[in-house]
Amino acid sequence: EPAKLEVCNENFIDFAFQSLLEKRQSYDLIILNPPYKKINAKSKERLLLRKLGIEVVNLYAAFVALSLELLTDQGELVVILPRSFCNGTYFKPFREFVLERSVIKTIHTFESRQDIFQDESILQENIILHLRKSSTQNNDVCISHSINSSFKNLKKESYSFSKIVYPDDKDKFIHIPTTAQPDTQLNRLFSSSLEELGLQVSTGPVVDFRVKEELCFDLPKEQHVPLFYPSHFDGISSLIWTNPQHKKPNALMLNEQTTKMVYQAGYYCVVRRFSPKEQKHRIVAHFLDRSLLTDYSYFAFENHLNVFHIKKSGLNAEIALGLTIYLNSNIVDQYFRQFSGHTQINVGDLKKLPYPNLEQLKALGLWAKEYKQIQQDQIDQRVMELVQNV
Repeated sequence: EPAKLEVCNENFIDFAFQSLLEKRQSYDLIILNPPYKKINAKSKERLLLRKLGIEVVNLYAAFVALSLELLTDQGELVVILPRSFCNGTYFKPFREFVLERSVIKTIHTFESRQDIFQDESILQENIILHLRKSSTQNNDVCISHSINSSFKNLKKESYSFSKIVYPDDKDKFIHIPTTAQPDTQLNRLFSSSLEELGLQVSTGPVVDFRVKEELCFDLPKEQHVPLFYPSHFDGISSLIWTNPQHKKPNALMLNEQTTKMVYQAGYYCVVRRFSPKEQKHRIVAHFLDRSLLTDYSYFAFENHLNVFHIKKSGLNAEIALGLTIYLNSNIVDQYFRQFSGHTQINVGDLKKLPYPNLEQLKALGLWAKEYKQIQQDQIDQRVMELVQNV
């Protein structure tokens, strides 16, 4: 019997809402290439989704959620979508929705971002997700990888679900091991959380356009404190301050408005929120050496930096340096890439990383102090030696 084809030229959210409301029809297989736009909070679509108990802010998440509801039990869904939903608190409700209703069969990743949608200016890293509607994840997950959408040189590996979504992870991050590299179970090597270490990480509180009148481009005058941007740092511990080349302010006026934005002067580890495209590592960390700026009691950090601190005060010098070394290691970079597909480094991502204990971080810092310049292979070797010396 010839296949019947029905083309529905209508809003998919309207269509799905009515189908679910009237229990019209369910489907064995759904294939999706959804739109990537955000949903306006007051739009009709947002209200319809809310009536179905679906709280999402992107159209692609709405299309996936509705499709899962339209599937028969054991029905299958294949969708191409941005990888960014795999991590971050923003997408936690969506991840929970997907994982409560389906099992992950396959995740396919691409080497190139540009080659998938050649006619579109798509900046996100995209993946293909293959789900089966079921409440029990009892199968392994296939992770496949190709250079582009031609699917040549396809590589596949199978992993247990517990390596994709860690059983004790309340945030339900979805880790995607790269088939080009060995599975990086960093949490087996190091198990300390930032909370256990007594450390905090925050995004730099100074948003320059909001405090224009308080910014200073020249050398700080009285009542000014050093203000650090990513361009003030070079390499692991080189500080270029002040930096006449970067056309950014070098200091912040300390007054009633800005006093809540500053930190006690001290030793800090800072991480760039956006890693440069030419940078091999996603996480780029720098050590801020207090001894280079002894004339100041306070420091200020601009919004493009994440700062490790203890209640807005600095860390022990060796621990701050050790933390910087650890975050710049290849093993941390590989682990981070398993759950983050974009070049933005959020505070939430840094909180999710496993860390060495304080003793190990201090040992790493003491070792690093002996070198004026440290090569990448030296960092990687020393970080792995920490594990062997336990």
